[in-house]
Amino acid sequence: MNPFEDDVGIAKLEKRLGLLLRQFKTLAPGMTDLPLYNHNVGIEAVDFMPFGGMGFGALVTPWFINAVFLPLEPVSYNPDQVGKTATVELPAGQRGFTLGGDEPVGLYWSHCIMSPLTQIVSHDAALVLARARLAELLTRPEADEGTEARPIVRSRRDLLISNLEEPALG
Repeated sequence: MNPFEDDVGIAKLEKRLGLLLRQFKTLAPGMTDLPLYNHNVGIEAVDFMPFGGMGFGALVTPWFINAVFLPLEPVSYNPDQVGKTATVELPAGQRGFTLGGDEPVGLYWSHCIMSPLTQIVSHDAALVLARARLAELLTRPEADEGTEARPIVRSRRDLLISNLEEPALG
C-alpha cells in the first residue's frame, strides 16, 4: 500500500516537514554572520510529494537549496552514518545524495541544488529555482532514437541504490 493513499501518510509527511523546518530555523541564527548566508532568503519546504515511499521535495534555506528525501517514519540519528553517499535513480538520471540529519529529525538524504545562494536576490527567486530544479530532476530525458527512457522508480528499495553499508533508511 502506498503510504500516501490516505490522510495518515500526508499527516506524517507534514509532521516530519514541520520537524525539519523547525530544526533549520533553530540553526539559522547561528549562521547569519557567515558570508554564505543570504538575508533575502527564508526557510521553506517546497513541493514535497510521495516518491519511493518517502517525501521528496526541496528545502530552501538562506545558505542552500537541496533536494531532499525525507522518510515518513523517523530513522534514528546515527552520526557515523552522516556524510555517506548513495546514487539515486531519478527520472532525469542518477544523482548523488548524501545522508544527513540530527537528533530531532533523524536521518534523511539530500542533494545540493545550489549553495551558496549569494546570487539569489529574493526568497521568491529561490522558490522559483527550487521548483525548476525539482521539475528537472523529475523529468525523464527524451530518449534517443532506438533507446528507451529510464523507468520511474516505484519502490524505496529500488530508489536507494548504494554500495555502502546499509544506511538503514527504512
